Amino acid sequence: MDRPAGRKPFRFERFWFEYPDLQELVVKVWRERINASPMGRIHQKLWRLQHNLRCWSNSRIGDLPKKVAEAHGSLDSLLQQDQDPSLLNVPLGHIRAATNKLTALERQLEIFWAQRSHQKWIVEGDRNTRYFQAKVHRRRAYNRIERIRSMDGSMITNSKDIRQLVLSHFTNHWQSRIEDPLDLPPDLFDKKVSPDMEADLIKPFTESEIELATLKEFRPISICDTKYKILAKILVRRLKMVLPSIIGMEQGAFVPHRSIHGHLLLVQDILHSLRSQKGRHRGRLMGTKVCEAVNHRLATWKSQLLSMAGRVVLIKSILQAIPTYMMFAASLSASVAGNCERVARDFLWYQGRHGRSIHYIGWDTVVQPKAVGGLGLCRLKDMRKAILATLAFRFLLHPSLVSQFLNLKYKWNGNPWEIPRLNRPSSVWRALYSGLRIARIHIRKVPGHPNTGQVRKPPKASILQLCKMSLGLTAATNNIAFKPSNDCD
Repeated sequence: MDRPAGRKPFRFERFWFEYPDLQELVVKVWRERINASPMGRIHQKLWRLQHNLRCWSNSRIGDLPKKVAEAHGSLDSLLQQDQDPSLLNVPLGHIRAATNKLTALERQLEIFWAQRSHQKWIVEGDRNTRYFQAKVHRRRAYNRIERIRSMDGSMITNSKDIRQLVLSHFTNHWQSRIEDPLDLPPDLFDKKVSPDMEADLIKPFTESEIELATLKEFRPISICDTKYKILAKILVRRLKMVLPSIIGMEQGAFVPHRSIHGHLLLVQDILHSLRSQKGRHRGRLMGTKVCEAVNHRLATWKSQLLSMAGRVVLIKSILQAIPTYMMFAASLSASVAGNCERVARDFLWYQGRHGRSIHYIGWDTVVQPKAVGGLGLCRLKDMRKAILATLAFRFLLHPSLVSQFLNLKYKWNGNPWEIPRLNRPSSVWRALYSGLRIARIHIRKVPGHPNTGQVRKPPKASILQLCKMSLGLTAATNNIAFKPSNDCD
């Protein structure tokens, strides 16, 4: 669906920072006095700033691609005039000024396309290539609604009819109700918020809270969302101290040291008990295949638009994201891991549609760290070991609903040195058993109080060190220490 004719929505352009008079304009508009309420003043100042920035951009900058083309033409004419012996030589300062102007405009155009491609560019690295422009065109085509099916089954292609259908749909389903949803009996919920917590939540905002919220958000974001982001950050910091006493153990989000993976493991263990019942397809996993998901994500990218470094970065983001999430919820077999790595190898050495690509370097060398000559890619087998150890440490250090369930089901007291080995256990218990075996190799008891126990860090990185760093644990919170190991070498 095309955008209706008229004024385009306001967007703050990052390349505006290339003009020194931008700051003077912002300061001048923001210091104007307005007689209104505090929130009214902010709203009026933002509206005036938006209007002045729009007028300033039209008069000061104008059409940026057109200016780049004009700068190219001016520089070409100066160079041709300088090379023509029948004409006077052009001063070198004029050519240098035209070159600097063209360079500045091309940099602004590069920032313009980088902002619209929604991709993270390497600072002082990437340039305005076909890849980023293809991302812009693909995203615009993806967001455009060409046709939509109405409730009666007819297909609508006219943009005005599509707009009216969407408007009527949301108006009918999300219009304001007559009854008040907050008019509920006071004894419906158990009151878990103490008076002190309530006072901390409704107290006025302080200057220190605003500074703490704005320092991390200090970046060129949309002007319209500045006040909302500051207030939301303050409210989140306040609610963070109250949510653990309100949200029950059944909820796996919004509380530190809780994850949705625990609920997935709990469901898998329950499904394992259903396999003993009679029936067809009971307990069978109906999920997305990991290799197909990795292949689909990599296939959506055009390899010819990416350099070798770009392919490496993309493989890291895909190969470490999709299988990692699955490995936290289920054990990944060696065959599946090998197929995923094969897809990554073919994408890395892709040379065209015709013929088979040549792998110039072995995969064992590619997965080595960059310091020893590799590309820094991961091996899924090593990731699986680290994830299993991470799950084991979560069970040991942070009791949750799934840990209590498994302790009661398998009659385990939580001691990593006394792990019961069962016949035909569930896949969850087998994964936990493997992780505990890895953890047991790398930990030892430290005598003394947990807060005073001494922990010696090994000279080499081990799997459990990585797990402890990823969980944000400190040595003074438990009586488990690490010892050196060569399993990761």
